[in-house]
Amino acid sequence: MLRDLTAVQYNEKFLDKIASIQGQAELTEAGRQYVKTELLEAAFSRAIIPQEPITTADCQRNIHDNSLYIIRDIEPSAVAVGVDNLGEPDGQYIKGERYIIPVVNFSTKRFQITVEDLRAYQYKITKRIEDKSVPILEKLEDKFFLRLIGAAVDVAATGAKKVVKFTGTPTNDLELSARDIVKIKNTLASGINGSDSKRKEVGCLLMTQEVFETAVILPSAGDDFGKDRVLNGIVSDTLYGTKVVRTIKSDLVPSGHIWGFTTPDFLGHNFALGDPNFEIKSNFGLIEWQTKESVAQGIGNALSVALLTLQGAVNPGGSTNLEVATDGTMPANIAAYYKSLKV
Repeated sequence: MLRDLTAVQYNEKFLDKIASIQGQAELTEAGRQYVKTELLEAAFSRAIIPQEPITTADCQRNIHDNSLYIIRDIEPSAVAVGVDNLGEPDGQYIKGERYIIPVVNFSTKRFQITVEDLRAYQYKITKRIEDKSVPILEKLEDKFFLRLIGAAVDVAATGAKKVVKFTGTPTNDLELSARDIVKIKNTLASGINGSDSKRKEVGCLLMTQEVFETAVILPSAGDDFGKDRVLNGIVSDTLYGTKVVRTIKSDLVPSGHIWGFTTPDFLGHNFALGDPNFEIKSNFGLIEWQTKESVAQGIGNALSVALLTLQGAVNPGGSTNLEVATDGTMPANIAAYYKSLKV
């Protein structure tokens, strides 16, 4: 079997297969199935709003260009995040019965390697293909999702106080306290101090692995704390009875930012137009491969997102303070950070 061979032998077998049209078709299908499976288990946005499949028949064509979009209902009295034709938040917020969710196309670069280089390559070529496919697409999905929720909490911040600061004065930077968990859950659900008259169930929290690790010192964290469970292919944890999605993408999610979300039915939508498209071919001694996907993400209720910042929160890899100083006031630098996450 291929997996029992050395890297050089493995790559030679790979070259034999890709030399034929039938072999390229088999490799393409295997790559497509791999990307489809791995994306399900990698993108935190899919753990927050499970992705649903759609077809072209479910979409409508944009009258201004050749892009597609899908229309979904807005919860009564809610405000949806408006986006432009490319799916980017445009600063407009929609009230009414429905909102538009554009279909956005994500793709990796077209990666190449010559047959000669592959023969001398000391690692399995399929490993290189894997490393250049799924991590890029799932990062694009999550980056796009962060732009949307950043825009949502920005518009909802002042009126509904969906942006809150850490509780008290923690001993250490980025240390999560039990009061913080209670505060963001009450903020999202609009408890006695909230201004949103419609209480909503807290569906999950999103935080970096670094912050999650500090939770082990919390008193009475709950018997279910630290027990992994699988939901829709995503490994998650619970903390004080609330699902926690933890991520190692601290280059996207600032350590010290805790995001709270309602259940998906009150939050928004996440669609996939068909399966990811993986293509690999060999032409005149040059092997090329690329991965693409088409998704549609939308936040149908800006009040279904809340953000709590811990002491010491800064932008990834930098030193810009990203803390909230006053409950309900969205600092301009935090809004600017999430807007800067271009896809």
